[in-house]
Amino acid sequence: MNQKSIIRRTTVSDHIKHLDTLHPVLRRVISMRSCQYTHYQLNDLLRPDQLLNIDIVIDRLVHHRERQSVICIIGDYDCDGATATAVAIRGLKMLGFQQLTYLVPNRFKSGYGLSPDIVQQSLAVDPRPDVLLTVDNGISSIDGVACARQANLDVIITDHHLPGRTLPDTPYIINPQLAGDTFSSKAICGVGVVFYVLLALRGRLMSSGVLSAPVNMMPLLDLVTLGTIADCVPLDQNNRTLIHHGLQRLRRGQACAGIRALCNVARVRLSSLTAVDLAFRVAPKLNAAGRMDDMSIGVRCLITDDARLADSLSQQLADFNSERLQVQDSMHQQALAIIGKQPLRERSVVVLYHPEWHQGVIGILASRIKEATHKPCIVFAPDGDSNIKGSGRSVEGIHLRDLLDSVATQTGLIHKFGGHAMAAGLSLAHENLDAFITAINSQIDTYSAALFTPSIQTDGPLSPNEMTIATAEALLDYGIWGHSYPEPVFDNVLRVQHKRLLKDKHLKLRLMSDHGCYDAIWFFCSDEAQRLIDVNSSYRFFYRLAINTYLGERTLNLLLEYATVVAECEAVEI
Repeated sequence: MNQKSIIRRTTVSDHIKHLDTLHPVLRRVISMRSCQYTHYQLNDLLRPDQLLNIDIVIDRLVHHRERQSVICIIGDYDCDGATATAVAIRGLKMLGFQQLTYLVPNRFKSGYGLSPDIVQQSLAVDPRPDVLLTVDNGISSIDGVACARQANLDVIITDHHLPGRTLPDTPYIINPQLAGDTFSSKAICGVGVVFYVLLALRGRLMSSGVLSAPVNMMPLLDLVTLGTIADCVPLDQNNRTLIHHGLQRLRRGQACAGIRALCNVARVRLSSLTAVDLAFRVAPKLNAAGRMDDMSIGVRCLITDDARLADSLSQQLADFNSERLQVQDSMHQQALAIIGKQPLRERSVVVLYHPEWHQGVIGILASRIKEATHKPCIVFAPDGDSNIKGSGRSVEGIHLRDLLDSVATQTGLIHKFGGHAMAAGLSLAHENLDAFITAINSQIDTYSAALFTPSIQTDGPLSPNEMTIATAEALLDYGIWGHSYPEPVFDNVLRVQHKRLLKDKHLKLRLMSDHGCYDAIWFFCSDEAQRLIDVNSSYRFFYRLAINTYLGERTLNLLLEYATVVAECEAVEI
């Protein structure tokens, strides 16, 4: 089993009075996170007027509201893009816009974002739009914006992706990543950006007396929460405040028909919903539409108020997800075979290609291989006769989008690219793949070898009286865990009483200490880990707490992530 360095978190801040009312373990865990804010007051949210260009964008939207212009929302084919499209449609309707349509690019036909092809599609929509409003895309759409302006279309861009050296030719751009923008939550995602635009628009319409009564935007927070969690953006104070209020509404049953239906098909109860549920049980079903077919189905599910239609559409999404899982498993096995035949130890970036791989699943496969190798991974699939499209995932400390920018600048091999520090996409000619592999690995040779060493961060051991359902409930109820604010992982020395393999890939264990016994499961346990674990032997197990409900009985369950021989474990404090 690949050895990991063990990093034990330490308290970031001294005693914080407002944490005193929390469960002791939750209080300890939060004190070891970078942000201890837990008030979650809406008044503490950042103000929309901090966004660069917000005044001229709102001026333009007010202009189009007065004329009841036809606005076409241009979305994206992931969960953030789908929820952003739904928020734009619902929110603009709430604020008095009457002529709204939307288009979501099909990843297999139109590619990403506001492309010239999407502009041409929008011109064929009846009624013909006057305005194209992008959500979760557009900052890299140089050609698409030029095409739209030639057709006398207004273009308003709302995005959160990193801009390139040249911006699209429109003054109406809202993106916290722009140079000079003072909006401090650079971690906000696409659905969050368009939600803020709507807040600013509501404020203008209220202050000018256009709205006869206040418009409550809180009903949009269920969609904002789902999109924010699904996009794996860092959960800074602003994002966590949005998520907190969204989760509270969802748990009270205040969800749109589409999210309610998705939760039903995922067998998730709204009353006990957590961020982890949304990330791993709900969002994948919505994402599956864009991966396997057309995200327009997902958007329809999110904008309908017809419960029966939402139920039907959510079942289609669940079917897409089942198909996605089958394709993903096949591709993963093929990837492991490729790696087995061609060891990649000498490469700092793992680059894989197969002529039969599915474009919609390459991002997930890249994430899987990145986790297994602890190296940045880019997976390519065919894109037409001569081009290939890639999706990459990176490790902490290696900014993937910047890495691609360096390769593109120095070699000219990449047709187009975009993304974030941890995830990015690109396209290039198939004949240039070998040259690209050489170029990107040359670029990364200057990085520290420590970045390629896998590690696991732990919140330390739990005492016997802390390994309880009450502790698990406190952590689950808090619920706001995610990127940069990780769900707590604990470690304890426990003895294996019993082991059993489920479905040839999940290891179910019965673990013992001097104070009690615990059920545990290690999902997708590697062959090496299975061989390591012996009955009647003790190991230091690294785990998360969960509650298993079976036939009405609730029991504590340990979700295992790693194990090491006790004598070999040395924890490094950070």
